[in-house]
Amino acid sequence: MVKSLKGSEKKKTSAAKEKPAVHIPLQGSKAKKEELTKIINEMCKSDAGRAILETAAYNGYELKFDPELEETGEYGYADQDERCCALNPANSMAENIATLAHELRHAYQFEYSKLTEDVYSEEYDTKTLLHKDRIMEADAESYGCLVAWELKQQGLEDCWNDFAAEFPNVTEAFEKTFKETEDKNKARTAAFKGWYDDTERRDSYDEGIVEEIESTSPDDFKKKLKSISAETFVEAFCTDPDTGMNYFTDDPSILESGKYTALYEDRKEAIKAHHQKRETLPGRIPDKTIEGIEAQKRPGAERENNARAVSAEAKEVALASRQKRAAKQIKQQKKPSLALLKKKSKTR
Repeated sequence: MVKSLKGSEKKKTSAAKEKPAVHIPLQGSKAKKEELTKIINEMCKSDAGRAILETAAYNGYELKFDPELEETGEYGYADQDERCCALNPANSMAENIATLAHELRHAYQFEYSKLTEDVYSEEYDTKTLLHKDRIMEADAESYGCLVAWELKQQGLEDCWNDFAAEFPNVTEAFEKTFKETEDKNKARTAAFKGWYDDTERRDSYDEGIVEEIESTSPDDFKKKLKSISAETFVEAFCTDPDTGMNYFTDDPSILESGKYTALYEDRKEAIKAHHQKRETLPGRIPDKTIEGIEAQKRPGAERENNARAVSAEAKEVALASRQKRAAKQIKQQKKPSLALLKKKSKTR
């Protein structure tokens, strides 16, 4: 005979602990782990979401909330050396799902392509540096868009609606192309290209490239800078974790010119001025890619005050945070990852 449960026991039984659909280590308190579990399980209702989580778990990544992100305004980051992806605890579940998809995509890039680490301003021309950062970001955003879209097909629209409100250039391109073609890869490619249309957001990453170049002593640049094509980066980054197939359906050569390599005038001039110092040294061959980059006028003196534009104060806090983590890694005799020394994915 089964005895009836007391009220407290019934409550305890009905509120059985939810387990993550993908076994991936979680950091933090019991409450934070439960919150991360809910994010994982919701994300796993997307095939793409489950695939990228399983890949991260296979490669030993952990998930956590980082309270410092509340101060910096960043959405999250992926850290290859610490093997973790961090989320902002102040953000909604919808925001954190899209962010996690984006950051786990960066983790995927770190693990399956050396191009994320081996491309430095000392050795490579300007266009190559632009290709690396931009293609990494456009690919990660396209993947986040895919996860949000798949969740929408399951009737879970919050993630898509949030994503579309913040990044319409990406979601509108995806949705329009899918309606026209019913081809998911063509839609992902359109979303990828849509990333480049948000010039202010693109510039937030270009700022990091300019800082990297300007922080490199003219003496440290190689006499002849190497070059890597956009096609090579697309082949390296734009693959699926479950099949290894490349989803990019357009000719990657389109990424070699126009909006795909354009810079604001002040950014281009800053890069050009620093390379002119380099070219005064004996035997230095000019970086010819600079002149071929389209210069765009910056639209207005004030940047839009939203999640895509970080205040000077927030940037200082973010820099201090990155330096703190980098110093910790140096102390542990570990080489800091580029993700710590350069701008993290503050916009997912």
